[in-house]
Amino acid sequence: QVVVARDFGHALEARLSACTHVERLRPARVIGTTDEGEVRTVQVDAGGTVHALRTRLLVAADGTQGATRTMLGIDAARHDYGHQLVVCQLR
Repeated sequence: QVVVARDFGHALEARLSACTHVERLRPARVIGTTDEGEVRTVQVDAGGTVHALRTRLLVAADGTQGATRTMLGIDAARHDYGHQLVVCQLR
């Protein structure tokens, strides 16, 4: 199944805008992390303002080349399946 990123983004934005208890920082990038026992502090630069977010669970969904994963020292297994994919829309 292929989902067009733009369509997924629009659906995600629509759902998140209905969540009044969620604060979105964007555009943003992780600039540092520190451990304090079971709690991790993540420093996020959002438009020139740095926020310190404390969490016990950090999900870094930034891919195998992701800066956050690399910053945390988490390795990623990579495998070339030797396949290529072409995705297009025709009208």
